[in-house]
Amino acid sequence: METVKNLKPDFNFLCGIESTVEKNFTLFVGEGNFSFAANYVQNLRKTECEYIIATALITSYLNSEEKSNIEFIKSRGGTVYTDVDAMKLEQHPIISKYQFSKIFFHFPHVPKKMNIKENRALVEHFLISAEKILQENGRISVTLCRKQGGTNAELMPRLFENTWKIVNLASSATLILCEIEFFNYKQYESYKCSGYRGLSKQFDVDGAVTHIFSRGKPVSLPNDSCKSILYNNNMNYFIQTMKNLYESLSRKIDVPYFKMMCALDAVAVQVFDKIFIDELLICGNFLSFMDPTSDYKEKDYCDRTNLCDNCLDCVISAFLNSKKNDDTITFLACSICCVNCFQLHNPLFTHLVAYFSSSDEFIERCLTVLLEMLKFEIPSNTSDFCWLDSSKHLNMRTVVADQFLSSYNREYYQSIYAVCSVRKSNCYIFYTDVEIILEHNKNFCPRSGMKNFEIGHVIKFINNSKTYKVILLNLELISSVKYHIMENRILLLNDAYFCKKVYQETLTTVYRSISLYPPSYVHDVSFWINENFQEKYLFTLAWNVVGALVKNISLIDVYRAGSIIKESRCYRFEYQSFNRVLTKENALKLHMCLRNAMENILKVQLR
Repeated sequence: METVKNLKPDFNFLCGIESTVEKNFTLFVGEGNFSFAANYVQNLRKTECEYIIATALITSYLNSEEKSNIEFIKSRGGTVYTDVDAMKLEQHPIISKYQFSKIFFHFPHVPKKMNIKENRALVEHFLISAEKILQENGRISVTLCRKQGGTNAELMPRLFENTWKIVNLASSATLILCEIEFFNYKQYESYKCSGYRGLSKQFDVDGAVTHIFSRGKPVSLPNDSCKSILYNNNMNYFIQTMKNLYESLSRKIDVPYFKMMCALDAVAVQVFDKIFIDELLICGNFLSFMDPTSDYKEKDYCDRTNLCDNCLDCVISAFLNSKKNDDTITFLACSICCVNCFQLHNPLFTHLVAYFSSSDEFIERCLTVLLEMLKFEIPSNTSDFCWLDSSKHLNMRTVVADQFLSSYNREYYQSIYAVCSVRKSNCYIFYTDVEIILEHNKNFCPRSGMKNFEIGHVIKFINNSKTYKVILLNLELISSVKYHIMENRILLLNDAYFCKKVYQETLTTVYRSISLYPPSYVHDVSFWINENFQEKYLFTLAWNVVGALVKNISLIDVYRAGSIIKESRCYRFEYQSFNRVLTKENALKLHMCLRNAMENILKVQLR
């Protein structure tokens, strides 16, 4: 029987490739019996200029099947190398000379039962090593058995701590998860993924998931300048940083809420008096010294349209100060920033569409139009335009954002909910079976197992003895339903994009970030508050120090002590990035910087 050593081929044909030929090298790691690489080579088209290198950590004798696969790979121009450590690829005398466009590692494992720590270490060190020999736009594919990866793409994910935490491991190599898909083993008829627990037994590939990684950019860490933030009750610094992001996104073309506004206009049959507020409408909360605590209560069962009384005053006053005709339905588009909403749910601003009318019939017609838009694909001829071009594309007249002041009496408001099922298909999450429900805010009962979005409000108000009704729609939340957006913060990214995914054999448009299921990190901070502390200051300070990397801030404990009623609070901060690589170490650095800013700027006593 021939030994592995005798079967080692040379790499002369690779070294002799003409430099004028564009080289696309593909590397297979941990091949075992080389059946996957052999199947891959068999399916390559002759016109493709792709050079295959298949490797394995084999140090024993080869059986007939393994030798047959090796000879087949070599016969098709590929190269095989054994005794290759997947964790030290950059140290290999031949492999280290090349940059690979594709690197595959199927079912990596340490041959022991339930050895999660060693398996994590294997994958982490492989990714770190593979990144060093990866082309600039190359991809690394790692296939794991079902439930091992630790992402929500799994059909029935297990407890995260009992998984391999693959996206966390990838962050150590400055990699992001750019694609994820179920491993379709039926495409590889001759593939036999043997080696389960170090034996010749095959892995259970049913439900296996392929994780595809690409190079990412590390997050930018705040520097000591955060200590010099000019911070006062007017929160001018917060307004400026928020305006900078708003202006940047307002110039981006092909964003979901722009399409939503255009689609609503396209499917409506009425001719509206259209108004566009062409600058950010900032509520008076920023300019007042009063406590901005809102009566609008947190609802854990759904995503919310966050409108406080000041938001409503701004929108309704904008209409009253610019309306032309009481009998015409007015379509008003604007973007609002409100510290109340930011304090509750961490949105920076909300893009709104409002329909005003004195007719009692228009609500039903408007909701019918909304449901029609959500159930069907947006017309393919819908223009791509940026928010700043809204008035030109939709034939609107513009008004300048201002602190409008008009007297009116608001009688009631109802909430508009989009209730939908959540389905997983090929590692993506889709919202289906959308239903629009109009309920009084206090009476809505969420449906078990359904996703609930409070996408808008219906408000009745009186001005100068004239009764009006207005439908306010949150374009961000409607976009989330329509384009299957799992996290609203994706809408704050300049590099998010539309793409097509298959759901029930139909191509469906989704809007996604460049990084899928990115890792998140939780850190707590406890401190004694002073008499000037307000929660809004903590939220705005967090934004100014670490920006959109703060996924969530929640108050988890309050402790009062002593006769003076000294109060201590504990807040939980969750950090995550959808377009950069955030490691565990950098998340801690972000948190420590925020702690320092809290102590220096808010003047709280850390515990």
